[in-house]
Parts: sequence; C-alpha cells; structure tokens
Amino acid sequence: MGPGSPGVQGAESPRSVPIGDKAMSKSEEEDAQQEPHGTLLGRAEEDIAQSPEQGEACGNESEPLLPNGANCSKRGSSLPARRGQGVNNLEALSLTRNLSGKRPNLCRECGKSFRWRSRLITHQRLHTGEKPYKCHDCGQSFNESSALTVHQRIHTGEKPFKCPDCGKSFTQSSNLIQHQRIHTEEKPYKCQDCEKSFNDSRHLVRHQRSHSGDKPYQCTDCGKSFSQKSDLTRHRGTHFGEKPFKCADCEKGFSQSSDLIRHQLSHSGEKPYKCPDCGKIFSQSSNLTTHQRIHRGDKPYCCPDCGKSFSQKSDLSRHTGTHLKEKPFKCSECEKSFARSSALIRHQIIHLG
Repeated sequence: MGPGSPGVQGAESPRSVPIGDKAMSKSEEEDAQQEPHGTLLGRAEEDIAQSPEQGEACGNESEPLLPNGANCSKRGSSLPARRGQGVNNLEALSLTRNLSGKRPNLCRECGKSFRWRSRLITHQRLHTGEKPYKCHDCGQSFNESSALTVHQRIHTGEKPFKCPDCGKSFTQSSNLIQHQRIHTEEKPYKCQDCEKSFNDSRHLVRHQRSHSGDKPYQCTDCGKSFSQKSDLTRHRGTHFGEKPFKCADCEKGFSQSSDLIRHQLSHSGEKPYKCPDCGKIFSQSSNLTTHQRIHRGDKPYCCPDCGKSFSQKSDLSRHTGTHLKEKPFKCSECEKSFARSSALIRHQIIHLG
C-alpha cells in the first residue's frame, strides 16, 4: 500500500521500546508495567522457552491460554529460542498474562486459580512443601522471599512500622494495623452466634470454638484435646515439667511466656488494668474481670449442692468444702485442719506467740 493510501497517511505508528534484540510496542510496555512489584525478580525459568521445540510445544495443558482461547504456541515463534539470544523477562511474561481479567493459571492440586503465574508457582509450594528461602542465621526455611524478609527482622531487631499514637514499633505492617485497633477501639470481626466482636480475626476463630466445641489441638502423650494451641502448650508442660521462661529478677521458671509476663508485674509494681467503674487498678486482666463482677452483680459459679452462686471460682471451691466437710489446709505445727486458708493463717498466729 502506497504512502497515499487512505487511513495510513498521518497515522501515528506505535512507539517501540528496544528490549534486548527485540522491540516492545507501547501497549505491550504499558501492560508489562502492570506486573506486581517483585514478580520479575526470580522469575521461574520455565516461563521462558529453552529450545525451539519447547517453544512450539508450550501450548500444552500446563500453559495458560491467551484471552482469545489460543495457546502460546501461536506466538512462540516470535521469541528467541534461548535466553542467551536476548529474551527479556517482560516479553516472556506477556505470554502468561490474561488481559481479559480471567485467571488462567490453575493449580491442579486444589483448583485455585491465579492471574499471575508467579503467584501460582508460590502457591504450589504449599502442596510440595518446598521452602527455597533459607535464613542464614538460624536455618529456618520459607516458601516466599517476603516471609524470609519479615523473619530476619527477628535477628536484626528491625521494627520499621511505628504506631503514630503511642510510638510502639512492629516488624510487620499487619501487626501495626491490628495494634491500632486498640486506639480506635475498632472490632471488625463479629461472631454470628453471640454478636461478640474482636479486633483480630484469629481471636474470633478461637472464640467460635466455644460455640462449636471444636478442640483441634490434641496432646500426643495423654490424648487430651484443647481448643487453643496455647492451652496445649501449657498442658504439655505438666508431662515434662518444662519451664523454659525464666524471670531475670528472681530466676523463677514458667511454662508459658504469658505467665512470666504476669509474674514480672509483681517486681515492677505495674498495674495497667483499671476498672472503669471505680478506678481501682490491677496487675492482671483476670483480676480486673473478677473485680468487675462486683459492679455487675455477676455470679457465674454455682454450687451444684445448694444452688448458691459466687463471683469467684475460689469462693465456690471454699464453699463446696462446707458440704463435704473437707479441711485441706493443715497446720504444720499441730496438724489441725481448716476448710479455709484464711482460717489457717489466723490459727498460726497462736503458735507465733
């Protein structure tokens, strides 16, 4: 067609950007820039045809289809046969990108689909158990480079995500977002059974087990099951007597880190839990919860023998001893027994003179 042909004269030809030995049109360049950050690095070698034969055969069922339903073999001839001939990652990626918005990269194990092949490759490691990213400090391995990056902050002590309200820092942005809900009092996760709300989805999952009765964590030693992993960890300590969490002030050991934290408050004298009704402060949240029952008149612990109710479990235990006439508190001086520890303490004053 000559220069004077209709529709040609004055039309702007697509701008090309040289890449390696080839050129990419402006539209292809813009499309390539939509690839999520980081997917170009470490791109699996199978995205690039290694030989002319593989290029022609890439339309097999393991390769995604193009938007028009054709496979990549129709475009494979436009690629250089080997990486050494100037194949660019952007150009190879264009073969696996679905411009129609569909997700052609299908996992054969579970049927989940992904728009980007890089996401499929990462997902498949969940099935294969492959963890190619290894921490050089402790040897722990991960299936994603981003997970390794977050893990390494444990060793470096880096906490780049800082709360603008209180200044507390975190290793992950997700932890900061969750923390900020303490300040905003946002609780977006709501239980459909009792309408109780939580600021963390994991807390909702644990709570829902109280309705379902699900106890997925089983002790391998005695078979006892628990609804929370922390309860299983604490229970296993009863079998082995392990107390790995030591207090730096008095060397007392604890089976759980949470128990150590509560204990350390006895040294510091800190009482961070304040009653909103009367202003009384407590060192433990459980003590505050028990105290608030006084204001509400809540008495959840009921005696099965006489029906009398109590606000604290310890009060119920002491009361049931009156029915059984149990006196578990024995005086070491005269062997006299008492139903209550307070009665024993009063008695021991006699021996002290």
